[in-house]
Formats: sequence, structure tokens, C-alpha cells
Amino acid sequence: SDTITVVSPTPGSAAKTWASDFTMNWVLNGDEVTFTFVCTVGKWCALGFGSSMSDADVVVCDATTCLDMTSSGRANPSKDTSQDITGVSNTGTAGGKYTVQWTRKLVTTDATDKTITKDVPTNVIWAFGPGTMDASGGISMHTATTDRNSDTITVVGPSPTPGSAAKTWASDFTMNWVLKLMLLLHLHPLLPLLQHLHQLLQTPWQPPPHHLQHLDRLGLLTS
Repeated sequence: SDTITVVSPTPGSAAKTWASDFTMNWVLNGDEVTFTFVCTVGKWCALGFGSSMSDADVVVCDATTCLDMTSSGRANPSKDTSQDITGVSNTGTAGGKYTVQWTRKLVTTDATDKTITKDVPTNVIWAFGPGTMDASGGISMHTATTDRNSDTITVVGPSPTPGSAAKTWASDFTMNWVLKLMLLLHLHPLLPLLQHLHQLLQTPWQPPPHHLQHLDRLGLLTS
């Protein structure tokens, strides 16, 4: 058994909801990925590239900013000398949630950053906790087992046919599928009317003879 996902035509994008306090989505644009965090006001959120806190490339955000950091153990991550995230912005607050965006390259020049490989699952860790972040990246420790975990994300490259995907189960069986918007099926009952309108638009209008006679009597008919 397996699962398949029929995706809408927005290639390169995906999302994760880890808890009511932390939702993340991402979009690939060329060699850069833009991440969006939706977090609870009054809490920080963090995403780490790696499988544990002992060796992770971490980005920590609160409602005002995001910092590129490194985690080397069960302690506060340290702020990187080279800040390799760009376009940090708070895009709004609503319903007790704030939204922040940041962008990073798949491959950076910082040796402490992890490489993100397109179309390959990337190990990540995530967490959120109370309070905000200070200028050096100091944060309060997360307080419950439900506010941190590990996962994988896959940054998918744009498909030549948006909305398509494939599965290879064995050398004897490969399947692919494509989502298409079959608008003409919904317009089928209107096709005769559309064809008639098309013919009318292509045919010059000629008034009937009795209209021409009336126009002639009024002196409105010109040669």
C-alpha cells in the first residue's frame, strides 16, 4: 500500500502544521527557499536543519525578527557570524498569530549551514517556546514535550507539468498523474450557444429590405 497526493498547480511549495502554535510553509524560487512561520503571539518559533540539537543549522524567529544560528547541544543556539537569511519580514498579526517570512539559499557559503537538496527529504527539528528573542538570539527554553520534535521536509523543484507527480514502485510498475482543470466539461451545455454567437460575430449584419425602405424615405440611407 502507499499514498499519493494530487497537488494543485503551485510547484515547489508545501507546508507543515506541527502544533496549533507553529505552522510553516515554504516555496522554492530558483536556488532560494522562502519560509513562512505562523506562530502564536508571545512565543518564538525555530526550525533546525539536522536531526538533533547536537548538530543543527537553526533559524529562530519571533514577531519582529529572525536570526541564523547554530545548535551544538541542549542549550541556547549561538548566533552565526554570517547571517545567511534574507528578506526577513513580519507580514501581519491576526487571530493571536503572527506571520514572519525569511529566505535562504539551498547552498550557502557558511560552513555552519546545512545544504538543502531539492527533491530529497531533509531532516529538520522544530520547537517553540515562551517569550521573545533578544539581540544576541537568547530565548527562554521550551517547556513541554509537545513543543519540540523532529521531522523531514522536502523542497520540491518545479515540475515541467505543474500539478503532476509520479511513483515508481518497481521496475515493472511506474505511474504518474496530472491534475487538469477541465473547464470545457462544465461549459458543454453552452457550446451550441457559444458557436452561434461566434458565427454572428463573423457575419456582417445586413438589415432586412423593409428597414432599408424606411431609412430611404427618411433620407437616412446613403450610397
